[in-house]
Amino acid sequence: MSDVSKKSVHIHINELNKIGILIVDDGSKKFKLDSKDKRAIALALIESDEYLRLMDEFEKEIKEKIKKNYYN
Repeated sequence: MSDVSKKSVHIHINELNKIGILIVDDGSKKFKLDSKDKRAIALALIESDEYLRLMDEFEKEIKEKIKKNYYN
């Protein structure tokens, strides 16, 4: 999430908190998804699937670069 602005992060935290799937520890300013909430589990699955998709794309890109450099 390094490409995301602090403002965007705060907006998302507030939205997740508003709909009740975020557990907020105000004392330490830590946030986590409520693992007992099905919506939070679905978000985690989507995030994992997106990570795997990006890794597949990266792997294909690297293989193409290696192949191109090998044959040139």
